[in-house]
Amino acid sequence: MKKIIYLRDYLADLYLDWVNNFLTIAVFAEYYGLDEDDAKDLLKLAKKSHEQRVEYSKFLEEELE
Repeated sequence: MKKIIYLRDYLADLYLDWVNNFLTIAVFAEYYGLDEDDAKDLLKLAKKSHEQRVEYSKFLEEELE
């Protein structure tokens, strides 16, 4: 059975990949075959997805207390 991957999760994971594995946007863009402007736009969206996932995780933790 195929695992479903949601776009928001992929973007959040992409942001973490950027934070943990790349020093510059130029290298990130080259690795993923993007130009730097597109990489910047993608990372802005990915950061927002990551921040939303963090907020949701915090919300769940509070609900369990």
